[in-house]
Amino acid sequence: MLINLIHSTWLVTFVLTVTIETGVLVLVIRERPWFVALIVLLLNLFTQPLATVVVTIWPTWFYLIELVVWLVEGIGLALLLEMSYRKGWLLALLANGLTTVLAVLWLWITSG
Repeated sequence: MLINLIHSTWLVTFVLTVTIETGVLVLVIRERPWFVALIVLLLNLFTQPLATVVVTIWPTWFYLIELVVWLVEGIGLALLLEMSYRKGWLLALLANGLTTVLAVLWLWITSG
């Protein structure tokens, strides 16, 4: 039962995260939107399962894990979209910052 809940919750958060981050990055980058969407999908396929496992085991590590995800996705954006690390980290901060704030707000609202 718990595993099914984690899987269904993970899938919903994964789809929302990829959708929001793709939208943000496509709006900002404005070049090769399908390629940007593919990169966001691939980076999240790498980072989100690992982050979910760690946060499920150690919930108090949420912000530390978000920091690691930001660093990894920033490097990934820089390498795969051929931009500076600084720009990759800024874009990752924008996209991940938005999804992190939305997640924290959702948890705050639903924990009532």
